Amino acid sequence: MFRIFFFIFAIYLFLAMPASAEEKILVVQSVKIKPYEQALDGFKRVCNSGIERIILTNLNNDDILSKIKTIKPDLILVIGSDALSVVKSIEKIPIIFIMVLDYQHFSLNENISGINMNVDPAYQFYVIKNILPMLKSIGLIYDPFNSGSFVNSAVDAAKKFGITLLTYEVKSPKNVSEVIQKMGDKIDAFWLLPDITVVTPETVEFFILFSLENNIPIIAFSKKYTELGALMSISIDPYDIGKQAGEMAKMIFSGENIKDISPVNARKADIYINEKIAEKLGVKLNNNFLNLIR
Repeated sequence: MFRIFFFIFAIYLFLAMPASAEEKILVVQSVKIKPYEQALDGFKRVCNSGIERIILTNLNNDDILSKIKTIKPDLILVIGSDALSVVKSIEKIPIIFIMVLDYQHFSLNENISGINMNVDPAYQFYVIKNILPMLKSIGLIYDPFNSGSFVNSAVDAAKKFGITLLTYEVKSPKNVSEVIQKMGDKIDAFWLLPDITVVTPETVEFFILFSLENNIPIIAFSKKYTELGALMSISIDPYDIGKQAGEMAKMIFSGENIKDISPVNARKADIYINEKIAEKLGVKLNNNFLNLIR
């Protein structure tokens, strides 16, 4: 009899308990393209409660802001630069951005953080040094406004792997060709960052010609540049970036203030090698390491 009473009492307590409110997450996405969808899938893999999505191409900006006020989400996940430009003025609601290349160009409120589209420099040098063990010096051109903080951390990371990073600042694409010519006899490789001042169709063509004429391999940030003539690329993994954002969202829902969470670099990478370029440049690759990471 006591067991029956205890069982009934336990059920009563369970039913009387208030249901825990599910966090409402609003996804504001610039466009529906494969990398963005992969990033969202990664986010859902980690944090998949109460998600609603808005795609910019389906609504105008005023409608989006109005809908956000109606939904009153607990957190906004922003995918893409255009989406961030629409919601960046919103305050009080935590906002996490992903797949935004130039987030430094936005004047962000304290309620906004996210995942940078640069792969962590320490991991990149780990990969570079293992694939190209004889490499000693790398040239790098960057705009301090776009990539200053990343380059500062990259210089320190390079030293730990016995690599000297020769850095040159530019403020305009017009100066790029002149600067890279100065590097010719000083570097073993050239590192191409996702810096919108440095990377234009014209400068990329010049980089490829410089590489072939001087037998200096290019290490790029996207597979498409290996297809154009770079030796290798270390590119972001959109799915894992989404997972990182999901982990950040869980931190916020657990009580951590987004004001105390700084944007972080992507932690994982996809690596591509152009073996024809390696042969053409006479570059010896560490195939044992390549086999391990493929």
